[in-house]
Amino acid sequence: MILLYLKEHAPKTKSLDFIRHTAKPIAEWWGDKTLARINAKTCAAYVEWRLARGVSDQTARHDLKTLRAAIHYYHRSEWGPLLAIPSVSIPPRKPQRRNYWHPRPEAAARLKAARRLQYEHVKRMLLIGYYTGTRPGATMRLFWHPTPAGGWFDLETETLHRRPENELETKKRQPAARIHRRLMFFLRKWKAADEAKGINCVIHWRGKPIKKLRRSWGAVAREAGATRKDGPHIMRHTAATWLMQAGVDTYEAAGYLGMSVETLMDTYGHHHPSFQENAARASGRRK
Repeated sequence: MILLYLKEHAPKTKSLDFIRHTAKPIAEWWGDKTLARINAKTCAAYVEWRLARGVSDQTARHDLKTLRAAIHYYHRSEWGPLLAIPSVSIPPRKPQRRNYWHPRPEAAARLKAARRLQYEHVKRMLLIGYYTGTRPGATMRLFWHPTPAGGWFDLETETLHRRPENELETKKRQPAARIHRRLMFFLRKWKAADEAKGINCVIHWRGKPIKKLRRSWGAVAREAGATRKDGPHIMRHTAATWLMQAGVDTYEAAGYLGMSVETLMDTYGHHHPSFQENAARASGRRK
């Protein structure tokens, strides 16, 4: 079943590498089991098995999603239908951490540290992340000119296109966004320097595209004197928090970031200056 999913469906998606990555442990643990063995108890046992190998419960969650997708694909394929579709029990998603963001002094310290270490790629990631709230993965696939490989910056219209032209929208919304005026200064300078060297990708190390920030992110954090451990996704949380603190309209902020108003308000709404303003002013007295 897993092999069928990998062979027929995965190559047609944008998530081929991700599906292969999540399917490997699924095949290892579930390989000698029948579909009838898939239930809440065995799914919980799988999660424990994955946790014992040093991964997070959210990683195990993604694995089980791949298992569920493979089952449904098999059910709809010429090998189906199944007499009964087993229920894959997936752990609940962890809630967003409400205070997981960089205050402006900490953000400034990170940028200065990146400059001292001469990590230009981290500096670019930080500035783009803070000012656009774009997910790190999408940021690393940004270019100066349109390409099927990722999004691009249109400096003429001051627009950030987070995904390639003609690419269908996914569950992780990536809407176009107006580029912040402060970011425009850096983008023009970076583009001129890159084009002089024939480089099209925005985030690169010595001219080569980057798929992940590894040691450089941690090195910058240590150089900046960071007291907690975080990852590149914190830049998106920071952008959302700053927008709320600036009093930006919630619908406009949600559209700019590519998230629902409900998620924005539930996670970051308490930073907005008008948060529960009417309730706080109400006297509670009846007239």
